[in-house]
Amino acid sequence: MIPTLHQYLAWARRPEVKARPGRRPASQAPFVRAFGGFIEALQASGVVSGDALGKMPRSTCVRLGGLLHQ
Repeated sequence: MIPTLHQYLAWARRPEVKARPGRRPASQAPFVRAFGGFIEALQASGVVSGDALGKMPRSTCVRLGGLLHQ
């Protein structure tokens, strides 16, 4: 199973995972900075291939930050 960003973040926040040595991103921002997004990070790491990307769920959230203050 290919993890979603939400599943990854839930895993990364678990106490037993946090207790392990090493650092793990705790938000989407590091994936965006380093790879352009979470799905791109999965592809770069070899977890998914280009063929599998079409089958992955995409977020339907839309950020309205600037639109709300106009």
